[in-house]
Amino acid sequence: MKMRTGYAAFSLLLGLTAPPAFAEGEKTEKVEKVEEARAETPEPPKSRFLYVVEMAGATAYIWRGSRVSTGLLEPVLQPHADLGVSAIGPGDIWVGAMTNRALTGAPGVQDSAWEVDAYAWYTPTIGPVALRVGYILYLFPDAVSPNPVDALHELVAIGSFNLGIPVTPYAGVYVEPIRLRGVYGVAGATHTISPIKPLKIETTLNAGVTAYDGVPLGLQDITLSSRGTLAIGDSGLYTALVLAAAYYGRAGPGEDRFFPYVFLGVGFAN
Repeated sequence: MKMRTGYAAFSLLLGLTAPPAFAEGEKTEKVEKVEEARAETPEPPKSRFLYVVEMAGATAYIWRGSRVSTGLLEPVLQPHADLGVSAIGPGDIWVGAMTNRALTGAPGVQDSAWEVDAYAWYTPTIGPVALRVGYILYLFPDAVSPNPVDALHELVAIGSFNLGIPVTPYAGVYVEPIRLRGVYGVAGATHTISPIKPLKIETTLNAGVTAYDGVPLGLQDITLSSRGTLAIGDSGLYTALVLAAAYYGRAGPGEDRFFPYVFLGVGFAN
């Protein structure tokens, strides 16, 4: 008896709170108006200010095919932070800095000096070409004379070409006009897949040549790397894993030429 009374009261409550009935045509018209209103509602604007902060490390410090670490299992710390402003003309402006320090385990060998790389980029897209032009300053704060603190200055221009094919080819130059007075030229291609929504895998084959004052043109390196980035929900957090192997074309007789390494990072970006 109590259950039936409760059921009647609940039915009455539904009747009092239910929306009024409409004729079929009137209902359809209202639904169409709601859908139109939703379609006309603009999406919330994206922030013009961009950022990336990443704490990262690698099993060894490999730079353009050359091993800076004393061994293949002598790690390097490589945290970096970038700030950007979007929609400045056809591209975005970025500034940032990365630190590098190779840690050593060899007896009697100290850890390498702290390195700070400061950089600025402009990244316009013009038709099928995505450009990155900018400047990198390589600083060694602990440098001892006659070695300069500002070890390298590079002007950079790189273009990636969206040709509607499975890979994205690119080519570019790093021009050093002050210390080494020469150029590092690169060319390669990147293939990107996303087997599941939060995971992106970018595989890149890169070849570089160098020619500096007193150093004739020659092969610098060939590097194959695959970077997997896993987004953690919609929080902006991500993890990154890179598996890579480099061939050093400038190695002398008896010197190692092949260097595999692993990179692991955790970051936050918008």
